Amino acid sequence: FKYQDRWLISWYERQLSKLGVRIEYKIKITPEKLREIGPDEVVVSTGSYVKMPPIPGIDGANVASGVDVLLGNRDVGDSVIVIGGGHVGCEVALFLKEKGKEVSIVEAAGSILSAESPEPMSIANKLMLIDSLAFNGIQTFTNMKVTEIHGDGLSAIHDGTPVTLHADSVVVAIGLRSNSGLYDTLNREFDGPVWLIGDAKQVSNTMFGIRDANAVARIL
Repeated sequence: FKYQDRWLISWYERQLSKLGVRIEYKIKITPEKLREIGPDEVVVSTGSYVKMPPIPGIDGANVASGVDVLLGNRDVGDSVIVIGGGHVGCEVALFLKEKGKEVSIVEAAGSILSAESPEPMSIANKLMLIDSLAFNGIQTFTNMKVTEIHGDGLSAIHDGTPVTLHADSVVVAIGLRSNSGLYDTLNREFDGPVWLIGDAKQVSNTMFGIRDANAVARIL
């Protein structure tokens, strides 16, 4: 994952350099700043942010997001509970299992991988993930609603019965939310056209983000 990520970033850096695209960092964009720069049109691609449910204990030191785990930004100990049995939650669980962790998944719905948005998963990918979880001995709990996270695990209601699960860490992987705040502001206050693309428009995947960017670039 990290090797591919570095390779992709390096490729984009080379292509942007060849095309003479100027990249500027550490600039906060506001309507006033844009009027100072003076562009004819603006494309906003501010991505998404992690959903964190309002569960007591969600701010605990033993709680991490799935994104932080995949990026290698957090040490989660030897045992982990993943909240969320969607695509991301299952991938995070497998990622951690490959690193030798003891992993279980908690899902509020009646089955894992049941979400239809932002897009339904193909049946082949779904069955592959389900088989991979079983093959790797990752226990999944469905119909389980988390009520509190504490220092050594979490408390939940499972089929109407209070239960407690223990682990070194709790990883939250219930999805992402579009970060469209800047677009909303610019769309109201900037005089020229403002375009919204990628996860900032609708949380999806890299393919759809590139498609959006390509479509807008062709129009411009």
